[in-house]
Amino acid sequence: MAYASLGMAYFELSEKRRLGLFPHGLRLRDRVSEPSGFYIEAHYHEYVTGDWEKAREVYELWSQTIQDDALTLT
Repeated sequence: MAYASLGMAYFELSEKRRLGLFPHGLRLRDRVSEPSGFYIEAHYHEYVTGDWEKAREVYELWSQTIQDDALTLT
Protein backbone atom coordinates (compact mmCIF):
# COMPACT_ATOMS: atom_id res chain seq x y z
CA MET A 1 0.00 0.00 0.00
CA ALA A 2 2.92 2.32 0.70
CA TYR A 3 4.19 1.91 -2.86
CA ALA A 4 0.77 2.76 -4.28
CA SER A 5 0.41 5.78 -2.00
CA LEU A 6 3.87 7.00 -2.89
CA GLY A 7 3.08 6.41 -6.55
CA MET A 8 0.00 8.62 -6.20
CA ALA A 9 2.06 11.32 -4.50
CA TYR A 10 4.56 11.26 -7.36
CA PHE A 11 1.67 11.31 -9.82
CA GLU A 12 0.34 14.47 -8.21
CA LEU A 13 3.80 15.98 -8.66
CA SER A 14 3.97 14.72 -12.27
CA GLU A 15 7.01 12.62 -11.39
CA LYS A 16 7.95 9.77 -13.71
CA ARG A 17 9.18 7.72 -10.72
CA ARG A 18 5.59 6.66 -10.07
CA LEU A 19 5.80 4.26 -13.00
CA GLY A 20 8.20 2.05 -11.06
CA LEU A 21 6.32 2.21 -7.77
CA PHE A 22 2.89 1.03 -8.87
CA PRO A 23 4.12 -2.23 -10.45
CA HIS A 24 6.07 -3.03 -7.29
CA GLY A 25 2.94 -2.42 -5.22
CA LEU A 26 0.96 -4.64 -7.57
CA ARG A 27 3.45 -7.50 -7.09
CA LEU A 28 2.96 -7.22 -3.32
CA ARG A 29 -0.85 -7.02 -3.57
CA ASP A 30 -1.35 -10.37 -1.82
CA ARG A 31 0.26 -8.96 1.36
CA VAL A 32 -2.36 -6.27 1.99
CA SER A 33 -6.03 -6.19 2.94
CA GLU A 34 -8.63 -6.75 0.26
CA PRO A 35 -9.66 -3.06 0.03
CA SER A 36 -6.00 -2.02 -0.23
CA GLY A 37 -5.50 -4.60 -2.97
CA PHE A 38 -8.36 -3.12 -4.97
CA TYR A 39 -6.87 0.35 -4.50
CA ILE A 40 -3.47 -0.78 -5.72
CA GLU A 41 -4.77 -2.68 -8.74
CA ALA A 42 -7.23 0.00 -9.86
CA HIS A 43 -4.67 2.76 -9.61
CA TYR A 44 -2.09 0.65 -11.43
CA HIS A 45 -4.39 0.21 -14.41
CA GLU A 46 -5.53 3.81 -14.34
CA TYR A 47 -2.20 5.59 -13.90
CA VAL A 48 0.45 3.22 -15.27
CA THR A 49 -1.06 1.20 -18.10
CA GLY A 50 -3.79 3.70 -18.98
CA ASP A 51 -6.24 0.80 -19.29
CA TRP A 52 -9.32 2.67 -18.12
CA GLU A 53 -11.63 -0.24 -18.91
CA LYS A 54 -9.67 -2.60 -16.64
CA ALA A 55 -9.54 0.09 -13.95
CA ARG A 56 -13.31 0.50 -14.19
CA GLU A 57 -13.78 -3.26 -13.82
CA VAL A 58 -11.65 -3.28 -10.66
CA TYR A 59 -13.51 -0.27 -9.21
CA GLU A 60 -16.85 -2.00 -9.91
CA LEU A 61 -15.71 -5.24 -8.29
CA TRP A 62 -14.43 -3.24 -5.33
CA SER A 63 -17.77 -1.46 -4.89
CA GLN A 64 -19.67 -4.77 -5.13
CA THR A 65 -17.38 -6.34 -2.54
CA ILE A 66 -17.82 -3.44 -0.17
CA GLN A 67 -21.59 -3.56 -0.67
CA ASP A 68 -21.62 -7.33 -0.01
CA ASP A 69 -19.55 -6.80 3.15
CA ALA A 70 -21.96 -4.14 4.38
CA LEU A 71 -24.92 -6.45 3.83
CA THR A 72 -23.37 -9.27 5.87
CA LEU A 73 -22.68 -6.91 8.77
CA THR A 74 -26.32 -5.90 9.15
